[in-house]
Amino acid sequence: MRKLLINFINKITSVSLFVKVIGIALFLTLLYGFGTLLQTKTLLKTNLQKNTDEQLLLISRYIENRIKNSLLTDDWADVYKTIEDSLSIYNDIKYILVLDNDYNLLFKTLDYNVSKELILANKPEPGNIYKLKLLKTEQGYIRDIAMPIFDGRLGIIRVGVTINQIYQTLSAITEKLVISIFLVSIAAVFLSYLLSYILNIPIKNLTKAISEMKKGKMNINIKPIFNDEIGELTRTFNAMIENIKIEKQKRFDLMKKIIKSQEEERHRISRELHDKTGQYLTSLKMMLKSITKTSLVNANGNDKLAEISKALDESIDEIHNFAVELRNPILSDLGLIKSVAEFINNFSHNSNIKVSMRLDDKTKNMRFDPNVEIAIYRVIQEAFSNIYNHSKATTVDIYFKCSENKFVIEIIDNGTGFDVELAKNNPDRKSIGLFGIKERIELIDGIFFIYSKIGSGTEIRIEIPAKI
Repeated sequence: MRKLLINFINKITSVSLFVKVIGIALFLTLLYGFGTLLQTKTLLKTNLQKNTDEQLLLISRYIENRIKNSLLTDDWADVYKTIEDSLSIYNDIKYILVLDNDYNLLFKTLDYNVSKELILANKPEPGNIYKLKLLKTEQGYIRDIAMPIFDGRLGIIRVGVTINQIYQTLSAITEKLVISIFLVSIAAVFLSYLLSYILNIPIKNLTKAISEMKKGKMNINIKPIFNDEIGELTRTFNAMIENIKIEKQKRFDLMKKIIKSQEEERHRISRELHDKTGQYLTSLKMMLKSITKTSLVNANGNDKLAEISKALDESIDEIHNFAVELRNPILSDLGLIKSVAEFINNFSHNSNIKVSMRLDDKTKNMRFDPNVEIAIYRVIQEAFSNIYNHSKATTVDIYFKCSENKFVIEIIDNGTGFDVELAKNNPDRKSIGLFGIKERIELIDGIFFIYSKIGSGTEIRIEIPAKI
C-alpha cells in the first residue's frame, strides 16, 4: 500500500508545472464549488422542510380551531366549508382527514382515495401532542401531520401535503449551481492556463539557456519578463553567465599563452635538434666513414665502427622524426590533411595498429588558419597517443567531412573503452589528455564530444566552424 502511495505521489509530482497549475486550480474550483453546492442543498432543504412543517402546523391548527365546535354540534356543512377554505389557502395539500379516536374515517377530501394503511400511518404522540411524519406513497413523498382535536377528545385531524415542490426547487437550484460551477471551472482553467503559460515562459527560457550553457555556448542573455522572484532569478542567472564568461575568457587567454609558449618551445627544440644535434651526429658519422677508409683500423675495428655508424643512423632518424613531430614542416607547407596522413602512416607503422583515413571531396584541399591547423593537429596527436597508451585497439578509423557549415573529425577505435564520467573526475593521464583536447578545441570555437563504453571502444567527435 505504501509503495502504491509513493508511486502515485511520484507520478503526481513528476508532471509539468503547466499541468500542476491547471490541475490545482481546477481541483480547488471543483472542491469549493461542489462543497458549496452540498452545503447549499443541505441548508436549503432544511429551510424548505422547516417552512413546510410550520405551514402544515398552522393549517392543521386553523382547521382544528374551526371544526371542533362544528363536531360538537354535528355541523358537517361547516366542516366541509372549513376544509374547502383550507384547500384554497394551501394548494399543496393532498388530503385532509377527520378521524375519531378509534381511527374511523369521519370526513375526507373528495378527490383522494384513503386506505387503511394511510389512516394508521401517523398517530399523535403520547399526551395528545401533534406528530409530523414523512410518508412514501404512490404519488410521491408526503409530509403528514396528526393533530388531536380538542386535546384528543373529539378525534384527530390528518393533513398531508406534497413535498415534490421542495425537490423540484432543489433540483432547479442544483442545476443552476452545477452550470455555474462548470462555467467557473472553465474560467479557472483558462486563467490558470494563462498564468501557467506566463510563468512557464521565463522558466523555459532559463531551461533553454542552461542547456545552451551545458553545450559550451556562453553568448546568453535572458530578458526578465517580470519584476518578481522569477525575474530576480533571471537577472541573477545573467550575472552568473557574465561572471562565467569573464572567468572563461581569462582561462582561455591563459591557455592561449600556454599553448603559444608550448609551440614556441616545440619550434625551438625542433630547431635545436635539427640544426645542432642532428648536424653534430651527421658530422660524427662522416668522421667515422673517413676513419674506416684509412688503414689504421683492423677488420675487427671496422665492424665496431659499422655498428656505431648504424646506431648513429638510427639516432639521426629518431631525432628527425621527433623534430618533425614537434614541428611538422608539411603542416605549414601542404596543410592539415596531408600532415595528418603522414602522421597516421608513421603511427600505423610504429604501433602495428591499422589506421584507416577517409575524407570527402570538400575536405581534401581545405585549409584553415595556421593556428587552427596546429590546434587540430595537436588534438589528433593527443588522441592517437591515448589510443596507443590506453585503448589496446587494433584498428582506428578517422573521418574528415564537412556538413552544415561545420568541419567534422571523427576518430573511432575498437579498443577496450572506458567510463567517460569516471575519467573526467579522476586526474590521471587519460583525463588530463581529454581535458587538453577539449581546451584546444574550445580555443578555436569548436565542440568536443567523446562517447565510450567499457568493452565497446571509443569515439571522439570534433566539430569546428567551417568558416575558420
